[in-house]
Amino acid sequence: MNAESEGNCMDDKKTPLVPELDELLYKFTELLTGEATPERVEMVKIWCLYTHMSKAMPPLVQHWASEPEHFEARPDPGNH
Repeated sequence: MNAESEGNCMDDKKTPLVPELDELLYKFTELLTGEATPERVEMVKIWCLYTHMSKAMPPLVQHWASEPEHFEARPDPGNH
C-alpha cells in the first residue's frame, strides 16, 4: 500500500459522512424504539434500508429473501 492509498483508508473510528443525517437517525431510533443505543441505531439503519429497497425494487428483495442462506438476515415482520 502506498502513501497515497493509505490516506484513502477509513480510520478505526467511523466518521459520519453527513453528521446531520446521523443525528436524525439517532433521534428517529429514539422515538421509534424508546432508546437509541448504538446497536439499536444500527438495527434501525438496516431496517430502513431493507424497507426502502423492498418498496423500490420488490422483485430484487423477494428473490434475495427466497434464498435459504439469507433467511437469518431478513427482518422479523413481527417486530415492525
